[in-house]
Amino acid sequence: MGDLSYYPPSTDSVDNARQGYGTYRDAHQALPYKRRRHLEGAVQALHDRIKETCQLLRQPPGELLIVPPETHPPRHAQLAQGHLGRLVVGDLAALVAKGADLEERLSTGRADWSEALSWVQEADSLLKSSMRGVRLLFDAEKSIKACRSPLVADPRLLARAYTVFVLSYLREVQTRMPDYIEASGQQAPEPQVSMTFSGGTFIGGQFAARISNIHSTVAGIHQEGHVDVAEALRALQQAVVADSMDDDRRSDLLDNVEYLAQAAAAPAGERNRGLTRAAVGALTAAAAGGSALSQALESWGSVLHRLFG
Repeated sequence: MGDLSYYPPSTDSVDNARQGYGTYRDAHQALPYKRRRHLEGAVQALHDRIKETCQLLRQPPGELLIVPPETHPPRHAQLAQGHLGRLVVGDLAALVAKGADLEERLSTGRADWSEALSWVQEADSLLKSSMRGVRLLFDAEKSIKACRSPLVADPRLLARAYTVFVLSYLREVQTRMPDYIEASGQQAPEPQVSMTFSGGTFIGGQFAARISNIHSTVAGIHQEGHVDVAEALRALQQAVVADSMDDDRRSDLLDNVEYLAQAAAAPAGERNRGLTRAAVGALTAAAAGGSALSQALESWGSVLHRLFG
């Protein structure tokens, strides 16, 4: 320790101080003044650091409380040179599907914040490498890294929140991809939806246009700030596509979801309460035979009934 070394008083000196034959301070007189001054300075510096730490604990660092601004993908952007639109669309769809699964697992405690960090880094890398002008407009990676701090009471909850922000942004990018591809001088791929039903792969070409319309309407609802309604409608559409049922029934249920999306996007006074209730009722009745639809209604039913009830 050099000049900060501390030499305690002898036992005799302490005993003398206790018996009144001098003071405890007198017991330190043998310690050179310079060393005592440095020791006092070190103790004062330690006290200042402890005080500073206490103040930080009372007011968590700002980076732990970052609330991303409401951001949307730009209207005008292009693909990076050398990237094919159909491949970027496929990579983006896979990333969105992975993010939706991650968000669901975070909500049920089956995923950790480190997985959210890896996914956000992957999303940021995809946007930077394949597009020009499309970026995440807040530092999601830095925000999720804050989950390492002991000041975060529930890291999984914070990670899920930022995952939802990024996932919403990527879904809006999906809706604008045809414009980005066209602006890049390439031909936009035909919309196609591929899902797994009962162990087999089903290419939903006959439903692609309807699903695309639902996505566009839901994106507009999200941009208006009705995030819960947009997420509820998106969950219903995904559940209808995912559940095992015949094509006619799937078509009818997608019609109901599309109608609800259009009604949600319209002013409240222009909604037909009878038709919206019938659409919700049809979905509720179908949920008895479909696990994904049943889970979607269980999670989002209160939002739908508040809006259309």
